[in-house]
Amino acid sequence: MNVGEYDYHVKETADLVKEQAAATLRASQESPELRRLQEQKMRAEAALKDVELRERTGQLVDITRVEEVIAEVGEELRKPIEQLPLRAEEISAAAVSGGVQAVRGKLKQIAFELRGAFAEGLRKLDLRSKGGSSPV
Repeated sequence: MNVGEYDYHVKETADLVKEQAAATLRASQESPELRRLQEQKMRAEAALKDVELRERTGQLVDITRVEEVIAEVGEELRKPIEQLPLRAEEISAAAVSGGVQAVRGKLKQIAFELRGAFAEGLRKLDLRSKGGSSPV
């Protein structure tokens, strides 16, 4: 005999889900440890949902992508600094032609160019525009 036939003959229907829920409720009321574990489970599930939401909205970035971008930015910042000695002739020519004032002007120009190079390198830190893979 199947459950439907049994229920028909007994004139009672059993709702297994409701019975299990009631049993769990009784057990949680009797056991503070079970209640604590259920609350802990609910907090963990909520935290996981929060991470998933932040992942979908692009608020989390893959750590390997961050490391790649940091290396790229480091390279972008290193290049103009290492090229400073190559500009010694420009500075020397400015000193000969215009003295200290011309050297100051030349150094300001070089500083301006360095700031531009640094800004360009730091723009790469906007990881959202690069599109990371799975967030971490």
